[in-house]
Amino acid sequence: MKKKNLKRSGNVGNRIIEGLTELRDVLRSGAPLEHHFTVRTVQVPDPEQFNSERIQSLRLRLQMSQSIFAKLIGVSTILVQSWEQGSRTPSPLARRLLREMERDPRHWQHMIVTAPDHHHHPRRKSA
Repeated sequence: MKKKNLKRSGNVGNRIIEGLTELRDVLRSGAPLEHHFTVRTVQVPDPEQFNSERIQSLRLRLQMSQSIFAKLIGVSTILVQSWEQGSRTPSPLARRLLREMERDPRHWQHMIVTAPDHHHHPRRKSA
């Protein structure tokens, strides 16, 4: 079985070397890459902007405190407060996450679980 895996990885290695050799040859020839390879141009749009009102509205719709909201998305409570006060704006990654939260709020609400009450201890019945 080891021989098959080695042989298979050799084939992959050979294919990589062949592909790189072909790329080198095309680049040296000056021919357009599109004539020899599949070339795709893609654009990733910037995430939507989130102002302070939109962030607070989302948090309130999720029925979360600032600290729970912050914990859920992996940032500090102070950062959430700064977003809601308008003194800081969310990063592009945070804006993408906030947009997903807006898209499916129930999904995010279900991630919050109520911790068991450790302060309440039921009394034992005496014999």
